[in-house]
Amino acid sequence: MIKKILRKNTGRDRFSSADQIYFIKRLSFLIKAGIPILESLNIIKSQTRSSRKSVLIDKVIGEISNGQSLSASMAKFPRSFSSLVVNFVKVGEASGFLAENLEYLAKELENKNKMKRKMQSALVYPAVIGVFTLTVVALLSGYIFPKILPIFKSMNLKLPFSTRALIFINDLVADKGQLLLIAVVLLIIVIILLYKKSVWFRRVLQGFTLKLPILGPVLKNYHSANFCRTLGLLLSGGMPLAKALNVASGSSANVLYHQFFREVSESFSNEGGKVSKYLGKHPALFSDISSSLIATSEIAGNLPETLLNLAEMHQEELEDKVRNLSSLIEPALMIFLGLLIGFVAVSMITPIYEVTQNIHR
Repeated sequence: MIKKILRKNTGRDRFSSADQIYFIKRLSFLIKAGIPILESLNIIKSQTRSSRKSVLIDKVIGEISNGQSLSASMAKFPRSFSSLVVNFVKVGEASGFLAENLEYLAKELENKNKMKRKMQSALVYPAVIGVFTLTVVALLSGYIFPKILPIFKSMNLKLPFSTRALIFINDLVADKGQLLLIAVVLLIIVIILLYKKSVWFRRVLQGFTLKLPILGPVLKNYHSANFCRTLGLLLSGGMPLAKALNVASGSSANVLYHQFFREVSESFSNEGGKVSKYLGKHPALFSDISSSLIATSEIAGNLPETLLNLAEMHQEELEDKVRNLSSLIEPALMIFLGLLIGFVAVSMITPIYEVTQNIHR
């Protein structure tokens, strides 16, 4: 019966970032209290209300019961435990400071999540305003305008350009609306598929966003903070630099950063040298101050601490830029909203005004 349940839930083995943090925190607390890993996992499982999470923890318990280490057991479920978590646990097991490593890991993962939420929240307001704008315009041009359109067409008036443009758009939507909708949906599907399947497409698109005047610096700070925190975290846990670079490369969702970290990892493993040397060759991805501070820390021998300090610095810059981004986007969107609605309103009001003028004459 248990085997059937495990097989049934194979496709649902997934912990969110918040689930990972909560799981790591509880496990760290229990191990620190002197409770063996298997018993700790059983306690966590008994306190878990979600059947999906309970089944996953049960699978990890099963792996450990069969002689696997905690890190090896977690590695069997990559959708639930990231490579960063697995490798950090592995380092903790090897060093004998598993509880301390888990506690530190949970704290840093919370910082990464906080940074990610700030990025997402910065994009919520523009999205809401955009949807509102499209809804208002669709209401004016799709419901109100067609009601008065026959009046304009029945009168021999020279309509202004804005009204003629609106009539053209209205007729196009009325005649070809279904085809346009299908084309838009297909275009969105193609873009999503290309983004998921084509590395080249992701590289081009993500490279373009990094060059944008306002959004680019925000994304650059986000990816730099993510890299510095991940690499600093792994080095603080005792992982060798070459391996830490390889693991850190998998922590970035941006293809340009991911490929760069992978190349640095391979070059460092084969040729050695300084990390700062590789960072300095890519000013489009990293700021000069990052390369300089990392170069200084490599000489001083405190690279992990510097990386974590750099992560904090980039995160603070990111928060400032996100606030500035919101303050810049808000008036820009309001102006755009006003112009768009004004265009539609003027397109409808101007002919009505001309009609009333002719009536009075």
